[in-house]
Amino acid sequence: MNNYPEQQAPTESSTTGWQATRGTCTALLTETALPPAAHITLSLSVPRGYNARIWRAIGIGMATICIAGTSAGIGKTAVAEMVLARLPGWHAARVRVADEMAPADAALLADAPHRLLSPASACEDAEARRLAAAGAQEVQMLLAQPRGLQEGLRAMLTRVPAGANLLVEGNAYLWGLEADVSVMVIGPGPSGKTIGRVRPSTRELFPKITIWAWNTRSESDMVEFFEFPLALARMGFKEAVSNRSEYHHMNPLDASHGGNGPFVEAVLRMLERRQVRRDSDDFLRRAGFQC
Repeated sequence: MNNYPEQQAPTESSTTGWQATRGTCTALLTETALPPAAHITLSLSVPRGYNARIWRAIGIGMATICIAGTSAGIGKTAVAEMVLARLPGWHAARVRVADEMAPADAALLADAPHRLLSPASACEDAEARRLAAAGAQEVQMLLAQPRGLQEGLRAMLTRVPAGANLLVEGNAYLWGLEADVSVMVIGPGPSGKTIGRVRPSTRELFPKITIWAWNTRSESDMVEFFEFPLALARMGFKEAVSNRSEYHHMNPLDASHGGNGPFVEAVLRMLERRQVRRDSDDFLRRAGFQC
């Protein structure tokens, strides 16, 4: 076992086989009676809670969060504001495709495959200004035709500085790419209990969602919140009703709502878990193992 990353030297441990340390994150490789390449365990130990310093120390790439929603006006921007308040220095972006744009944005896009607005131009948009006010380092806005979405997303990502992280507000991001954490904002009314009214293009995203956020917005009947996973299962989205996803109720417009804190903590916890897993896979690939 000598194919380690060049920037770190392995040290032998009498009880754990080989131990390689990088920054404040320790990777532990243990061998069994099987050949080393046949069975290997990687354990990453990091302090609990969000810690951007650790991520930088172990060289993890850009982290992404996407805030999607079951309908317009469901509260995606408000939820994004609440999350950005806990992520200092993050960049943000809004992504819209032709069939969900305001008339002014549609006129700006015209027949172009996509149009990426500069931060200065993006901040003419009221919701983009809200993301900037919530603490985003810089806010972009992507307008795209379906045929130009992939190219537009690639252009958008290249504008994010190296080492920076990105929160995206808009369902369209998940149509083209994956995010480390994907939040679907739901709520009472047509976008909540009667989930059958949700557009098919939004339903396609359900298997990608890692956190479901029920935006109460008022003192509504919480029975709908508890019935929502059952409604998903009845519609055939059993993958969405699993231990892979978390369900939270909150109200981003009410700072005193008891569900806000646990929801944001869940986002940060899942983000760290996904990032550490991604870095552990990269570590194994660089060590010569298949992931």
